[in-house]
Amino acid sequence: MVSSPHSNSHSSPPRVLLIALDGLGRSPLTYSAHTPFLSSLLSKGISFPSAHAVYPTDSAPNWGSILHGVLPEKHGLTNGDVESGKEFDENSMYPSLFKILVRRDEKEISVRKKNEKYRHKIVIDNCRYGNKKTMMTNKDKVTRNASKFITKPFICASNSRHPVCDEPIKYASFVAWAPINTGIIERSIPGAFYSPKSESLCARIRLYVKHYILKSPSYDTYVLQRVLSFLSSPDSKDIELLLVHFVDVDEQGHLYGFGSEKYLKQLRILDGQVRTLFDELEKDKWLEKMTVVITTDHGGTGTSHGEHSKDEMGSFVVVCGRGIQNKDIRSHEDEKTSKEDVRNMDCAAIVLAALGVDVPDWFDARIPKGIFE
Repeated sequence: MVSSPHSNSHSSPPRVLLIALDGLGRSPLTYSAHTPFLSSLLSKGISFPSAHAVYPTDSAPNWGSILHGVLPEKHGLTNGDVESGKEFDENSMYPSLFKILVRRDEKEISVRKKNEKYRHKIVIDNCRYGNKKTMMTNKDKVTRNASKFITKPFICASNSRHPVCDEPIKYASFVAWAPINTGIIERSIPGAFYSPKSESLCARIRLYVKHYILKSPSYDTYVLQRVLSFLSSPDSKDIELLLVHFVDVDEQGHLYGFGSEKYLKQLRILDGQVRTLFDELEKDKWLEKMTVVITTDHGGTGTSHGEHSKDEMGSFVVVCGRGIQNKDIRSHEDEKTSKEDVRNMDCAAIVLAALGVDVPDWFDARIPKGIFE
């Protein structure tokens, strides 16, 4: 295990917001679109505008590497598998960030249970299977069935993910591309998991018509609305890791070409959506509590991606917020390093370090120089 360099000097527990911008490719500064907010983020905190994706430059391999911290040949995720509904192996040697955090919690629960077993206190057991057991005394045990728990709106993207129960929500993923929740993140993870496929049948029909018939981007609007609602609710007060994913820029790239006018128009819309998200975070002082990590999975050329070209391999990483000093570490030497060494996959190591969790020694992801110094 690699020790985390992040020391927590704040009274509140650390938390991370990971913003995933699908299909953005290069830094917004390199596009002709007017993206004042995204561009401003590159000048805040620490940014690596010349980071690169992993190969192949498809969504599942890259989001898989960003969320699992290893190269595609290790996690084995492909678009075909995750889009067909194949779930990620719960016993994989390369678990996701969410699984790493849940396993840490299970160890803490196990220790607490051992310490409290004879103290007549409530302990939690087996929550990942949807059951909650309370031990009031050595002879008096009360077990509540998961069917009695109330599942909150938009929590759990499908029936195979167990209910949140009445435990505090520590993990949440609001994504425009559903396979992230159903095929890249393990289905056993408790928390708030949303995609537009979680909407009502009528809403899904409207989305289908707008997307496939009218060719009108609309997924990101739903994601933004739902995550803003979540952040303003009591359910989010204990959140530790929140993933927010936007996809409409990538969709416009596939329809009209990466870098086309409609692609750039959607990029300008995305700029406003990210600003709206940050406005909500600032309104409730979330940014004082959160480290924010922003990245993209790949770029594109023509109307496709997947190969080695510069436009497809382009990516960037921005880290700001709690624990990050507003400084420019990109001297001539560091800029050269960022072009050669920093990958979007490194976000996995950054997230764990920001949460004060050791980076596993089997990670291919590394913490870029200067972030927590």
